[in-house]
Amino acid sequence: MGTLKGPLANNRGIVLVISLMILALLLAAGVGAIFSVQSDLRSSGNFEKGTQAFYIAEAGVNHARQELYDGDGTNDFNSIYAAANDTVIVSVSNFNGGTYSVKRTGSASNPLSIKALAVATLANNVQSRIEVWFKKEDGRPPKAIETNDKLEIEANAKILGTCGGAHTNKKMEVDGGPAVQMANGLTSSDKMNLDGTACIGSANCANNPQPAEFVLDTSTERNAYEAANESRPTYTVPEIKPADYASKVAALGLTGLGYILHNDGTVTTGPGVTCDTNGLCTGGIPVVVPPVGWLHSGGKWNVSGSSAADGVFYSENTVEISGSPGTDAVPWQATIISKHQIEVSASPRMKPYPTTSEDLKNHLFVTGEHLKIDEGSNMKANYAGGAILAGGKVEIEGNPTINGFIIARDKVEIKGNMQITYNCDFGCTGPSCPLPLITVRSLTEKR
Repeated sequence: MGTLKGPLANNRGIVLVISLMILALLLAAGVGAIFSVQSDLRSSGNFEKGTQAFYIAEAGVNHARQELYDGDGTNDFNSIYAAANDTVIVSVSNFNGGTYSVKRTGSASNPLSIKALAVATLANNVQSRIEVWFKKEDGRPPKAIETNDKLEIEANAKILGTCGGAHTNKKMEVDGGPAVQMANGLTSSDKMNLDGTACIGSANCANNPQPAEFVLDTSTERNAYEAANESRPTYTVPEIKPADYASKVAALGLTGLGYILHNDGTVTTGPGVTCDTNGLCTGGIPVVVPPVGWLHSGGKWNVSGSSAADGVFYSENTVEISGSPGTDAVPWQATIISKHQIEVSASPRMKPYPTTSEDLKNHLFVTGEHLKIDEGSNMKANYAGGAILAGGKVEIEGNPTINGFIIARDKVEIKGNMQITYNCDFGCTGPSCPLPLITVRSLTEKR
């Protein structure tokens, strides 16, 4: 057999080849690493810009929610709900290096919701798109009683429920032995003066005897409570304007049991009713016979007797309830809105009329002036939650039992042993209600 000769006869050629191959592999790996790092940097930069765009779009969603909520008359929920698709809710041209615009894209009738699209764009045209449903929920006051003026509580009133409390933007005077469920149930934006033996901070305060640990029966305890709960921030108390409800009642028509009670004793219903800004209405369909139980006399509309028609009633005059319609088994279903006063001098059993109108549901009484529940009245309105809204003073001398809340622009005087229960479990969305809650029901991101 022959023997190898030349370069292959020793190892020096092999070593050279292997070394060159290793250098080639290392060079290829280095170049690959450089490309990989550059790709990662590009990906990281794109991710960072995409994340930045997303947060800008999210800021647009929050801005739109506030715009729908603020009640300033510009792009409020109701106007955007009724607008055409692509109506701009908010738009900002310079926000943290980008822009955003939120537009209406649709709506739903039940529940009342607006569909919107928020688009954020950065300078290099990186975009983030967020679709969202804004849902309008009833406005709910944080306590059972709130007033823009002085609040006086006497006798042994009971203010119960998880939102069982009262607030005034002015001075508070408390006497007797009221029972208040919330621990910070009594608050004032001005001075507070507690006398008597109020029981505050427990549902058991409604019992007899009251739990001693919640009774403020010494001057030291009362002084400490006053110091902790006076000079608190003011509440936003809405304007109470019954005139804003007139056309809404008329729109119900006879099938929706919506009645306009005129100051000349006539009654009309929609369609065809027009109402001015003062709450005076003309036109519509005459109701020849007034609703059962209603009588116009002495310049006011009066409900007398033991029965009365159900419905939603807007009166251009004062309304007096001198009868006691309704029973515990079958309460009178009525929403009463008066341009002037409402006075209850008897003991009706009643609940708000269960209308389908979003602007009229959950309303018991709306009055442009005073609401008075006379001494001796044992009205019961605890069968369903109802809002009591007064543009003037609220004076309660009797012993009513109410499920709901009271909002007044003027003074509130509670002189009898009334009981009001409010769990923040309902609200209202009418013209004189607290601002509605606007919530984001669902959220999706698109890049």
